[in-house]
Formats: sequence, structure tokens, C-alpha cells
Amino acid sequence: MAFPTASSATETTFNTSVTSMAVNLPASLSAGDLIFAVASVRNAGTWTLPTGWVEFAGQNSGGVGELTVFYKVSDGGEGATDTWTASTGTTAVWQTRKITNWHGTTPPEEGHTSSDGVPGTEANPPNKNASWGAEDNLWIAIGGAVAEVVTNQPRIDRTNHTPETGTGWTQVWSGDATACLSMPSTSDVADAEVAVANQGVIYSADATYSDADYYAECKIVAGFTGTNRGYVIVRMQDQENMYALRFSTGATATRCYKKVSGTWTAIGSFIADPAVGDTVRLQITGTTLEFFYNGVSKGSSTESDISAAGKAGFGMGGGAELAASTDDIATASQIDDFVVVDSGATTVFSDAFVQGDAAYPLNYTDGTWTSLSAGGSSVSVGTAVRQYNSSSDDPGTFDTVASRWWYAGMFVVRPAASGGAVVFLRRMFTVS
Repeated sequence: MAFPTASSATETTFNTSVTSMAVNLPASLSAGDLIFAVASVRNAGTWTLPTGWVEFAGQNSGGVGELTVFYKVSDGGEGATDTWTASTGTTAVWQTRKITNWHGTTPPEEGHTSSDGVPGTEANPPNKNASWGAEDNLWIAIGGAVAEVVTNQPRIDRTNHTPETGTGWTQVWSGDATACLSMPSTSDVADAEVAVANQGVIYSADATYSDADYYAECKIVAGFTGTNRGYVIVRMQDQENMYALRFSTGATATRCYKKVSGTWTAIGSFIADPAVGDTVRLQITGTTLEFFYNGVSKGSSTESDISAAGKAGFGMGGGAELAASTDDIATASQIDDFVVVDSGATTVFSDAFVQGDAAYPLNYTDGTWTSLSAGGSSVSVGTAVRQYNSSSDDPGTFDTVASRWWYAGMFVVRPAASGGAVVFLRRMFTVS
């Protein structure tokens, strides 16, 4: 088996109210390709579809906006556009994608849910099983907004990634909607999803911590040069209280810090950086904070500000909540083998970021938002793609502007010689 493949999104916008919409189709369609289309509109209504298209149920609430997903099996004779007709004039944004190497004959399945949220709630695509089980499936996460313009990359915070030991990762803080920890499809490491200047991200390693004495360590695989910084964290209570080893490679810019009630304080002086391939460790035992390169102690101090176990964690970059706001996140910065071990030599948490049968990113990739600014008639739609061998996927939430009227959905396609595709939608309705 091999994964279905999705093309990049082809976009179409209608920035004034219309009923007839000539929507751009993906290029180079061949007979048998699956065509995916999603529309976000300001004014909900009904659709008259072009020949061959199938509509999945749209979601709307109070007549404000709608997100609708369509699919078609290409006959190879499509032109550059197909035309939909709306029953009500509306502004709209569309995305279409071509999907190849899919099963080809079994009709898609469909399911959806909707809910009224509260201000600040972000679109949350649902978890649902693919009826055919775990195969090399293609998943597309979908988000939509009405009366809101969204321009950042639509990423999914993969808080449900399962490490070898422990329960998972939680994003404690992110200074930018695109700042997040990810896993590339080519190797078993963790890196940044995108490069972001002057911004950062903090994750906690979630597990049961038996006491407050433990160490956290990771291997430096690549990067962390210049202003690109990494952090190994212990006794993190929240984003405002923690001990941390802030490290880089190739200079003399590594040292410990503490953050107490939101204020960072440097501990000791800068020392020579670790090298690529080194394992950096931060250990807290009682009031002794000590750090190591490859098991060799490089410095220690006495620190009594934070006594509770909290959690270990990892951070990258800078921004408002890390030690230097002008530090950056770089995609070239990579780590592996993040481990937490307590004072009894028990491994509390471990993550080797193993891909397994498929790319297992902490976040979806190839994210694209299509937005138009038209005052109260502004609309946005976003999609992001993931290849993942599983019978289900819970993608987490879209990390975007969290207000107005939100929609979310999931689209999953079965691989060739297997059997079908699933689409399911969820509506998140929030007012601010």
C-alpha cells in the first residue's frame, strides 16, 4: 500500500455577493482522480452542483455562514473551472485539491457534528474512525471562519501524539500561531513546523512525576546556531515559573536560567556551547540545579525558588515568554530522544519521535488559508494535510484567531486497492 497524495490547494475568492461561482480546479486532472472542494460562505443557503459532484452536509447556525465539502471522481474532461450556484447571494472562498493513488471506486462515507462554542474557542475537527480500519490513509483537516480574516498557516496542534513513556505533549505557550513542534516525514526527529523570527514555543512532557527530583535531556541533531535557541526545562509549574537550560551550538551562549512569577534571571555565566550530536541534560535535586553535556557536569548552582515537581519540558526560540525576546525558531533546529528520569532511576517520560509506518507529525503540513477582507462579509477557509497509517485521527485544534463564527471538519481518503474515503464535519460557533 502507498498513501494517497494531495496536491497543493487551488484557491478562488468571491469578494462581493454572487450566486454563480466559477471555481478554479486543480491542474492536470486525469480520469479517476479524486477532486476535493471546500467552500466557506457568509450567507448560508443551498447549492446547485456542477455535473458529477457530490455534496457533504454543510454546517450553519442562525443563518450566519456555512462550510460545505464536495467531492468528484474526475472523468478527465474537466476544464479550468466548474460552476456552483448558490440559492443566496454571498461572499465566498474556496479551495480545491487533486488526490491521486486513492481507492477509486468505493463511495465516500460522511458524518458531521456541530456545537455552539464560546468566545475564545478554536475550531476543533472531530475524531472519527475510518470504517475500513488502519491503512495508509490521507487526512485533510478543515477550518472555516465567517466575519474574520485569517492569514497565518492553518496548523494543527498535535497534543495527542503518544510518546514511548508518559502520556503526551502539551503546548504550554506559543508566541505565534505557526510556532509549533513537529516531526518531518524523512527522519525520526522533532523540529519546528515553520521558521518564525522573534517568537517561541514551550511544551510540557506530560507524565506522572513521582517526586520533584529528576533530570530532563535531549540529543541535539542539528541547528540551534545564531539566534536559534533551544531549552531543556525542569520543574515547570506554568509558563511563568520554571528552571531552564538555554542552549545553542557553535558559540559560547549556553547557560541556565530561572523564571519566577514571570521574570527571567540568568544563572552563572555563558559557557562553550554543546555540539551537534551532544546530549544536553538539566537536573534538579533538592535545591541543586546542574547541567551536563554527554553526562559530564558543566555547572551547578543552588536554587530554592521552585520546589514542586511541576513538569519537564522543551522550548524553542524567543518571544514574550522565553528568556530573550529576539531569539528565533528555525526549521533546521532538530532534537531527538527526549527523556525524563527521576531520582529513583525510573524513566518518567521518553520520546524518540519514531515515525513508524507513516509520518507522525505533531502537526499537519501543507497548510493554506484562503481569506478575503470584506468587513462583516469577510470569510476564510483553511486546509492542512497529513498521511497517517491509522483507523482514526484526532487532529487537535486549529491554532488561529479564536473568535467569531468557526467551522471545522475532517476528510480522510483510503489508499488504492483498499476502498473509499470519509468526510466528516464539525461546526464550532463562537461569538466575541
